[in-house]
Amino acid sequence: MAENPSPECPDCGNSFPLRTTNGLCQKCCKLKDHKHGTADYEDIEEQPQCVMCGLTRRNNMHKIGQSYTCGSETCVHELKEDGVGPQGELYSHCSFSALMLNFGIR
Repeated sequence: MAENPSPECPDCGNSFPLRTTNGLCQKCCKLKDHKHGTADYEDIEEQPQCVMCGLTRRNNMHKIGQSYTCGSETCVHELKEDGVGPQGELYSHCSFSALMLNFGIR
């Protein structure tokens, strides 16, 4: 039987409740291939990261409150359930309604 992955990235210490793998989060994986202080490193460091699954990318991330989500149905529904993100931030119902409408999620 497969073990559930740890939600915490061992490098940055951020917790992503919907992570599907153990080890480094996606942002830390990208950063390890670049030298700290380089333009590529800084670019990756500035990319938004989904607070639920840890996905990071330059475009098509959706801001809710002070945090980002990748917009996947799973991540949006998980945030919608209690209106509280993994770091304790509160989200308004209207933010979810707009995001869900945008993605056709019910």
